[in-house]
Amino acid sequence: LASAQAGLAACNEEKKDFFAAGDWYLKAANTAGDFSEADNYRYLAGICYKKAGNMELAKEQFELLGEESQKAREAEAQLLWSHEDPRIPRSPAGKRIHCLQSHR
Repeated sequence: LASAQAGLAACNEEKKDFFAAGDWYLKAANTAGDFSEADNYRYLAGICYKKAGNMELAKEQFELLGEESQKAREAEAQLLWSHEDPRIPRSPAGKRIHCLQSHR
């Protein structure tokens, strides 16, 4: 069931409905329980909530990740990059230039 919910999340993510995608990933994480993908689903929920502009929900999901998991470290990086920091390089159009690559 968790895999099906994650599939629905991915469909919503593709349609750029990030809030709905976050909700589906969260459902998948809760359904997965102790399954190894649960942290990944929770991380993806946080990413989608962040893309939807809801940093409160994103932070909540990131903080629920196990401290020792790789996803927890990636979530910490997401939180650091979410703030408007004048040291972050910007393109001529004013958009932030992302310097970090995802470690999947």
